[in-house]
Amino acid sequence: MKWDGLAIFRQIEIIEFNAHGLTRPNNIVVFLSTGDTPIVGAGNYANHLCAVSATGRGEAIMKATVGREVAAIMEYKNASLAEAAEEVVVKRLPKGMGGLVAVSATGDVVMPFNTTGMFRACVKEGGTSEIGIWL
Repeated sequence: MKWDGLAIFRQIEIIEFNAHGLTRPNNIVVFLSTGDTPIVGAGNYANHLCAVSATGRGEAIMKATVGREVAAIMEYKNASLAEAAEEVVVKRLPKGMGGLVAVSATGDVVMPFNTTGMFRACVKEGGTSEIGIWL
């Protein structure tokens, strides 16, 4: 299996492993080892546009249907992954309740959060990486 994108993160107070990848064009997968909200559509979701995995306060993530909302905004508003993820995390998920890691079908990766910090890292094909804890 070839990975065009990979994202892994651990959020403060909530430890979780998440990975996303493109196995081939327009075939996106999302894996969860644990998860405070392992409900398809809320804590995780994948379709032909993106794969999303959220972490944080489970009830808030379920109420906001975080995973599906990112994909729906991309599909119905023709928004980019970054625009859709930002709208969900900033406008629909209550402040201090979580974050997400998402990858698009084109290999773009975003990791927005509205908590104090979120341990996160991303390595893309070719070795480009991003590592962060705070804003």
